[in-house]
Amino acid sequence: RASCVHESLRSQLRLEVSVDARCLPGLPANVTCASIAESYPAVEGWPHGYGAFDPLSRCTGFDPELVEAICTLRCAVPGGGAPRHPELFCAYELDKHGRHRLRERGIHVDFCDLSAGCASPTAEESML
Repeated sequence: RASCVHESLRSQLRLEVSVDARCLPGLPANVTCASIAESYPAVEGWPHGYGAFDPLSRCTGFDPELVEAICTLRCAVPGGGAPRHPELFCAYELDKHGRHRLRERGIHVDFCDLSAGCASPTAEESML
């Protein structure tokens, strides 16, 4: 569903992606803010975040100085008075420490494509 994913460019080299948790295949369709709070540890310093993880931790062949990422389940606060709902929130930052000088060269994020598929019955293969 198109309404499942929302991308927001927060700065020249920082992209934030929110995915409605009800659209994630690994979670039950009736997942709630209360159920994620009960099932996952709270993330210190990240209000309403539960179960933070690095989605790139098992990736190979990329430069960790080029892209850094963190994801967490959190309770979204949508606009327009809509009810809160759980979402998977990920923040991707390119060249955070300036090693590749992307900011100085005027490079910015146009889009981010993170693809995943089954490499075997028990292993996932992802590509950024």
